[in-house]
Amino acid sequence: MLQKFSASEPIYLGYELKYPGTNLSFNYWKSGYVLSREALRRYTVEAKKSDSKHCMKMQGFTEDLELGRCLMNVGVVTGDTRDELGHETFIPIVTSELFIKGYDYIPWLRNMSWHSTDLHTVPISRRAITFHVSYPPRIFDLYYFMYHVRIFGKPLRNSMELLS
Repeated sequence: MLQKFSASEPIYLGYELKYPGTNLSFNYWKSGYVLSREALRRYTVEAKKSDSKHCMKMQGFTEDLELGRCLMNVGVVTGDTRDELGHETFIPIVTSELFIKGYDYIPWLRNMSWHSTDLHTVPISRRAITFHVSYPPRIFDLYYFMYHVRIFGKPLRNSMELLS
């Protein structure tokens, strides 16, 4: 996915949300961010300035809104991180909540998502990059299912798989 973008482009990636009451976007903190080299350079240069009007901490703003506002003010844009099918690669909420409750039962997500969909759930890419994990031990479950579970009846490819 990163090959779609150049490190010299001032761009940052994540799950895009709309700034309330505007046509501007920012990336949601719970899905994670990826900043291009140029975006990071612009941010650090501006943030080092003691008189910076663009990257000052404003009362009542969350991290993602602050970062988005700062980056927007120094010419950094959000990038579309969906795959070729339009499915999300940065997952903004816990997957169990997404699958059980669905998109329709999370009104803030439906109302603020930059890329709206008619589906009842956020379409997740088969090449997802990040998942929001609210309960840290759950990451061990994901690790186990991804790397250790084998399909019943499917032979192992080589003897090294017996050791894993």
